[in-house]
Amino acid sequence: MGTSFRLFAVLLIGLALGAAAVSPRHTTGGGSADFTGSWITWAAPAAAGERPVCRRLLVGDAGPDVREGAWDAPGWNGQVSGTVSRGDRGTLLRGEWRDGQIAGTIELALRDPDTFEGTFNGAGLPAPQRWKGVRASGSTGLPHVPCRMEN
Repeated sequence: MGTSFRLFAVLLIGLALGAAAVSPRHTTGGGSADFTGSWITWAAPAAAGERPVCRRLLVGDAGPDVREGAWDAPGWNGQVSGTVSRGDRGTLLRGEWRDGQIAGTIELALRDPDTFEGTFNGAGLPAPQRWKGVRASGSTGLPHVPCRMEN
């Protein structure tokens, strides 16, 4: 084999090892044991007889215990940023949310690896609002949720 081929093979192996080293974690600190991933979320129940609107929330790992996420909706985008803690109350995400011109605080708790519930609060809201979510699975599509996707 030529020197060029060996050099190419070494570079290819190095790139593969480097990609594996920086890939997202799938144990404590990310993945299914954490808030990192894709979620289908909804807020408190809608008006009588209506199902609330679902939103897709994508949450990424921004540091050892820092998570940042975003969702989109017609005419605006939302963002969340917070810190994950683990303790007697389970795995919690506490932080801030921003949605267009308003913002507030969040406290979400994992109920199991694929379900969270908690509250969000902010200016103009009469009281903390409930926020729930289920992990979206790319292989099975949309999980069963008590909300409707908006077109």
